[in-house]
Amino acid sequence: MKKKIKYDNIFIALSIIFLGTLFLIYSIRLVYFFSIEKKKPKQEKVLSFSQYLIENDSNLTKKSNKYYYYTGKQDNNYVLYSGILFRIVSIKDGNIKLVTDEDITSLVMAYDDVSYEDSYANTWLNDYFSSLLKDKNKYLVNTKTCVDTLNNYEVDKCKKYNEDYLLGLLSIDEYLKSSANNGYLNNGTYFWLSNKDSDSNYWYVYDKGGIANKAKTEVTYHSYGIRPTITLNKDVPFATGKGTKKEPYVIDVNNNKLLINHNVGEYINYGGYKWRIIGYDDNFVKLALADNLKIDDELVLKTYDYNTSLYDNTVIFNYLNKDFYNSLSNKELVLKHTWYNGIYNDENKYDYKAISNSSVEAYVGLLNIGDLYLFDTDNIFLMTRSTKTMQYSIQNNKIFIDLISRELNIRPVIYIDGKVNVKGNGSKNKPLEIVGE
Repeated sequence: MKKKIKYDNIFIALSIIFLGTLFLIYSIRLVYFFSIEKKKPKQEKVLSFSQYLIENDSNLTKKSNKYYYYTGKQDNNYVLYSGILFRIVSIKDGNIKLVTDEDITSLVMAYDDVSYEDSYANTWLNDYFSSLLKDKNKYLVNTKTCVDTLNNYEVDKCKKYNEDYLLGLLSIDEYLKSSANNGYLNNGTYFWLSNKDSDSNYWYVYDKGGIANKAKTEVTYHSYGIRPTITLNKDVPFATGKGTKKEPYVIDVNNNKLLINHNVGEYINYGGYKWRIIGYDDNFVKLALADNLKIDDELVLKTYDYNTSLYDNTVIFNYLNKDFYNSLSNKELVLKHTWYNGIYNDENKYDYKAISNSSVEAYVGLLNIGDLYLFDTDNIFLMTRSTKTMQYSIQNNKIFIDLISRELNIRPVIYIDGKVNVKGNGSKNKPLEIVGE
């Protein structure tokens, strides 16, 4: 009996020692990890871009706790995203709707009585333009676009919307809420809206800021500007900027060294000239001269040709691919590329894709309808043909049809190797520079 009691005492003693050891170990661990956690800096809550605007911008008009919009002559709602300058239109449920500050290109909106979804504008926006935007999945959600048929200028009458696409166009309602011709959306150009009237004419804004619906005449369809709308998701954080045109809010900062990874809209010095990035093709970057071509500070005026609007072997082709091309320093970076020179008229229903039905190989080309930044310069020939002897041109921020025998300014376009290293911020005043050129 005494022996059993002795063993019980030993077991109890060992248990006390074991439990005490565990208590000591976990107490030390608790104090250790608590001290580490206490030393960690407290993480501040990330402020979303939309919340920043709601809390700090007194110029926002509040309609409800979930809906805000800009109206009047605003100068603090500029946003730079993917190299493109936008204006903030509205905030709804934390998502921010933007529209480009300028007309990005020019197209016939649609042919015959087709829906907005089947229009050339919607196809171009979501098949082509969307491919040029950086980090879409990170920053963007689908855009809610009013596609209702509207016959008057009343606001808040839209009942039919499309939310199936990443990009859209402004509606009559949004333009009127901005104060129309007295608001920040009036940029002095012609551009399409997303609504039709009951006669299937699409509405547009004209250069004085008014709204009209003369989308076509008995002999032709009008080609007006495209101003894409996008929607930033509610989780996009506030980054930098003041919202002015000079210091816009910046959504993404691109410090990549390779040219191919830079944004459309950025500027670059190359070959003795300043250019603007307008697109990509695999590893090559499409550049348009930033200004009309000058030699020794004198504008170069050239006839397109005297006999044909086909680009190959025309007067303008030979000048650009011989004299101009040979004048470029480091011209080895220029790619010989396929340039489209198809006809764009009623015979192919003004389908911008029909331009690719005719092509030529060349080092230097011209802009086409559907290219970006058509209106950066004026009084220039495009490569797009109207007939065998008529050519499209840019005149006063609109698309015109000209005789090929006229003399106009020249805005060359080239493709260069995108695998070159560059430095600089890509702005117009501080363009990119090719390292080692």
